Amino acid sequence: NMSIISVRLNATEERLFTEYAEFHGKSLSTLLKESLAEKMEEELDAKLLVEAKEYNKKNPETYTHQQVKEKLGL
Repeated sequence: NMSIISVRLNATEERLFTEYAEFHGKSLSTLLKESLAEKMEEELDAKLLVEAKEYNKKNPETYTHQQVKEKLGL
């Protein structure tokens, strides 16, 4: 089942978004879905980066290039 939602756009937004979608050979619906999914992914990536930095502060562990090569058998 596909649901339908309504998005309110002023005339300028509608023109810009429609032209952008057409330029990329996509429907406006596809463009909006992909844009929202990309935004969500970027926010998740940023959150994970912050968490990784916090973890690294509490559990610092670094390796030299040589140590990494040795661990990987290179």
